[in-house]
Amino acid sequence: MHHISIIQLDQKQLSKLITETLRTELNEHFQSAGNSSEEYLTREETAQLLKITLSTLHSYTKKGTLKGYRLDGRVLYKRSEVEAAPKPIPISKYRRNRK
Repeated sequence: MHHISIIQLDQKQLSKLITETLRTELNEHFQSAGNSSEEYLTREETAQLLKITLSTLHSYTKKGTLKGYRLDGRVLYKRSEVEAAPKPIPISKYRRNRK
């Protein structure tokens, strides 16, 4: 176990350190389960990657558009599946009438 002095860390640095440590631990856990090349993303990371809100991500998960994996009460997503997910086409606010 590593000893870390957090006396000189601000809130942002501490948050980043905790996030990186958690990501490393989760990836090691899943690698030990046989998925050595797969990276898992949190809900927040997945929503940022897809540029959607958390409620939209929840909707995609319920509809089956994205498959979530539960680990100790957390929902994680495989990066490869997120990157392969269908992307919505933005609809222009002002459409032309084409005949």
